[in-house]
Amino acid sequence: MPLAHCAILVAFIVLAYYPSLDAPFVFDDFPNIVENPAVHPESLSDLTRVLDSPVSETRIIALASFSLNYLTGGLDVFGYHLINILIHIANALLIYLIVLFFPGKQTSGEDQGGNAARFAIPFWAAALWALNPAQTQAVTYIVQRMTSMATSFYLGAIVLYLLWRKKNIGPVAAALSIILCFLLGLASKEIVLTLPLALILLDLLTRQQSAGRKYKILLVIALVSAVVPGIFFLEGRAPDWFATYYGRNFSPWERVMTQWRIVWHYVTIFLFPHPGRLHLAYDPVVSRTLFSPVTTIFSLVALIATWVLAWRIRKTYPLTSFGILFFFLALAVESTFANLELAFIHRLYLPSAFLVPAALFALPARTVKKSGIFLIALLGLWSLWTVTRNDEWNKGEEFWAVDLERGASAARALNNQGAALNDEGNHRKAIPLFREAVTMATTAGERQVSLYNLGTALFLDNQLDNALDVLINLEERHGPFQHSSLYIGQILIELNRIEEASALIREINSRPDRTYEAKILEAELLARGKNFAGAIGLLEQTIEKEPMALVDRQVKLRLDLARIYLLAGETAKGYAAYQEITRLFPQQYYAWTQIYRMLDAGGDTERAEVVRKFLQKKGVRLLPEPPPPSSRE
Repeated sequence: MPLAHCAILVAFIVLAYYPSLDAPFVFDDFPNIVENPAVHPESLSDLTRVLDSPVSETRIIALASFSLNYLTGGLDVFGYHLINILIHIANALLIYLIVLFFPGKQTSGEDQGGNAARFAIPFWAAALWALNPAQTQAVTYIVQRMTSMATSFYLGAIVLYLLWRKKNIGPVAAALSIILCFLLGLASKEIVLTLPLALILLDLLTRQQSAGRKYKILLVIALVSAVVPGIFFLEGRAPDWFATYYGRNFSPWERVMTQWRIVWHYVTIFLFPHPGRLHLAYDPVVSRTLFSPVTTIFSLVALIATWVLAWRIRKTYPLTSFGILFFFLALAVESTFANLELAFIHRLYLPSAFLVPAALFALPARTVKKSGIFLIALLGLWSLWTVTRNDEWNKGEEFWAVDLERGASAARALNNQGAALNDEGNHRKAIPLFREAVTMATTAGERQVSLYNLGTALFLDNQLDNALDVLINLEERHGPFQHSSLYIGQILIELNRIEEASALIREINSRPDRTYEAKILEAELLARGKNFAGAIGLLEQTIEKEPMALVDRQVKLRLDLARIYLLAGETAKGYAAYQEITRLFPQQYYAWTQIYRMLDAGGDTERAEVVRKFLQKKGVRLLPEPPPPSSRE
């Protein structure tokens, strides 16, 4: 691999993704990383916790990588983004190698430009794939390391296969290495299921001799390798094709039909990845029949025609044929009947790996030679768009506002936009967004989240009676959710409804996983009676007993402890408690706000200014006066 190509490729990726290094946790980052105790080890021996993860339990390799990030830097997003960028660089270099090593003649009777083109096309293939703005969702969106890491193992297996074809490694070493990549990839994300079939397809397209017994045996092995794990991940059950999935608004068959259209949308996104077309939470129209919408049947016809054409050109343009067929094959796991969201742009990451060389090798050699200026301009434009999109990921509330404008799922985008405003301290602006999300919710799950967020925002805005009504309504309709009971208890205490609060404490104590919330409420009752020492002692004991891996609990407990320290006049201890909270979770902006106020009040203007600039960069609203003691972030 020419070092110049490698250096240029790395430099472009680093420059394009540098703005993402400070992008906050969003969306599925929270259940998978921030709130997942399985990826919060205190030592290397705790890495085995990933085997008991409450979420994404089959993706233990990706979870283990998050654990190592946490072990070295806690929940500071910098380290997570750095690893994601390094994985993306590795994948770009693997694509370079695959195109460089790809066997068979790639032209229609013309020389493709000699040795220079031999290295140039692999470079453009890797660079235009890596700098396509669509890839930001698999790189900048931290949790989608699952996708990029699985892609690394997938592409690594293809490189190993090609090295075996070139006789650089023996068959046994190649086979064992490929199997290892397959298993590690599966433990990162299930998209690697198609790897055996991809290798068979690659072999079939690039072998000169006709398929014989060897291919039949390999095909059977590949099918078994793909199908058996697939049955495991589907838990051995075939879908009920025409029954609506629980919590969804589509059936398996409707999902399949909808994917025919979405696949073509993915293609247009890759070809024209303007940031204005990119968003996170899609809300596509579901195909109910072959003609509703009418583009459903036309999409299917176009798919079949494309597959037939790709197969027919396999002898003249093997890499072009492979790139096209690989695109659809690699999409198969997430774009058929699986009970998943209908569309996410990160699903393009692996399938699009060979679209650029597929296009370049289909062009006449003379055209490829003359296209250098165009390709440089395209690379520059896509790099600029990638920087723009990465900058959008940094903007919290604006990110979700833009997502909504671009056609995102309304309830989901409104909830996330409101949550970002809550984090920034702008509860008054978040409340109408949550009210709208309640009305826009299309499923019970969306309505539950919307009501909870609305009640929380009202509570934080000190609209206690309204918050109590919403949270009680939530629990009556859906049962306790997240911290709803804790907030209800805190409101009851603030409203001096002590008997009701005491009854709720007894009820919460009966839930083993929520006793820490009861301790918070007990401490608040003690503090209300001016027994600050008792309240502080109770909270300190509870903090000591609760595992450090449960960051969400630790933050909740320490926020209340810091507040009571201040009520007791122990300012230094309150300041230290807020500092510890920001160490545990740097995105806890309320704690940062309190630190700023305490530094400013204490006359430490230099450090206060540093914190103020940090909060300003994060879009946090600094109120002129501290919120009342009842407002808990």
